[in-house]
Amino acid sequence: MSTQPVAISAPRLSPVEQFKMQVLPPEKAAELARALPAHIRPERFERNLLNALMQNPALLKCHPALVYREVSKAAGLGLVLDPEIGEAYILTVWNPKTKAADMPQLRLGYRGLLRLARQSGEVAACYAHAVHEQDFIECELGDNPKLVHKPKLFGERG
Repeated sequence: MSTQPVAISAPRLSPVEQFKMQVLPPEKAAELARALPAHIRPERFERNLLNALMQNPALLKCHPALVYREVSKAAGLGLVLDPEIGEAYILTVWNPKTKAADMPQLRLGYRGLLRLARQSGEVAACYAHAVHEQDFIECELGDNPKLVHKPKLFGERG
């Protein structure tokens, strides 16, 4: 019987997981967890970040500190980066300094804007619907603003 210790190798991290660890090392993950509102669990937020990186590999070319800055904005607003939910996204945009699309930027989806409006407590009701080319739209601004949307119920809406 051998008394030699058995070497157990740690699982190898994918490039996306390695980048996520650069963006969100344990000390920053703990800091971010404190900023998250109660309705978002830190594990879920980190998983959504990993999914966002996998869905947009161009983010891997960005500086991790810049990606963290955008991720922390989403956390501070209480929005998740899940594309299925559509509250917030991190995209790469043109950076005039490097002359490349390597600047991460947080973009809010309309669902994120709706969430923020509801969370503010200043909005009684808000909703969003798709408007098509053949729908009737009437918009009045001024002292008595009014918006009328009558979807075309039958036939091609455009």
